[in-house]
Amino acid sequence: MLLRNLRSVTGHYLDAGATRLVLAGVMEDQDERKLLADAVGGELTVCRLRAKLSVVRQRLAQRHDSEPEALLWHLNRSGELEGILSRSAVDDCTVDARCRHRLRH
Repeated sequence: MLLRNLRSVTGHYLDAGATRLVLAGVMEDQDERKLLADAVGGELTVCRLRAKLSVVRQRLAQRHDSEPEALLWHLNRSGELEGILSRSAVDDCTVDARCRHRLRH
């Protein structure tokens, strides 16, 4: 369903004149990268946001403070995912995501 929706949405944006799309999510392996590239009809530039696991877990605790079951799942998954992403090397570049500053309008 994700790939089907992505194909449709990508088409709408391209028809409207977009030249770049920014997708957010987790890509765990090269097969998934290929499927997503096929869905958008072009090459991907994959940027991995990195922060220390302790920072990630702190942010998860803030995000899921009223959902203890979801928090536990995400905390367990964060360590597992760090290993998966490091081994799979699907990213083209990495950005340090430790910064806590927010843009003000």
